[in-house]
Amino acid sequence: MILKWYQLLLLFLINNNNPNNAHITEILDTLKQRLSVKSQWLRQYKEANGRKHQNRLFTTNEKTYYCNLKSERRPDCQDTLLDKQALTAFRASTWGNTVKHNLKASWIRREQTRVFNITAMEHSPITTEQVSRLITKTLNWKALGPNGINNFWIKQFTETHSYLAYHFNQFMEDARNIPDFLVQGITYLLQTSQDCKDSSKYMPITCLCTIYKIYTA
Repeated sequence: MILKWYQLLLLFLINNNNPNNAHITEILDTLKQRLSVKSQWLRQYKEANGRKHQNRLFTTNEKTYYCNLKSERRPDCQDTLLDKQALTAFRASTWGNTVKHNLKASWIRREQTRVFNITAMEHSPITTEQVSRLITKTLNWKALGPNGINNFWIKQFTETHSYLAYHFNQFMEDARNIPDFLVQGITYLLQTSQDCKDSSKYMPITCLCTIYKIYTA
């Protein structure tokens, strides 16, 4: 009896929207199609909303973003030691390969001809006020590079801003003035899978000096 009333109710609901459905099989097929469309839309919405949330979190708080990646995707591998030779060999296969470009390519000559008469833009000196204004926008406890100086201290010691502006102008005039330590970083390996011993399953994140981040901002 209950099943019969259920079937009649389905007929009533579906036929009000689509009179062509006259059999219970057609009604169920229509319901399945509608459910499939709704579930696909919901899945796409959740994926898009998740990407927006991650992008917003990465912009506002990178530390929390990477911590969430660790808690959601990776087990705790603190007690696992990677094979140093295997790790070095894997990274060397990517970073150690020398790439040679074709300096005689035709498109290079075309571009040289196209920009030959374009006047080079004059360099506007970086002022102390610009440096100070930029530093105030930085995050206090951004990840440190080899120099170990937080943005918090650069903000507090305002007397150093004029020296930073001076050296930044020196860097702009000649890139050879940039000291080696400024472009060096500390690379951390973040796990991306359940395999703690596979060197290829780690994503490298390199933390540069905060001063270099200010210079390139």
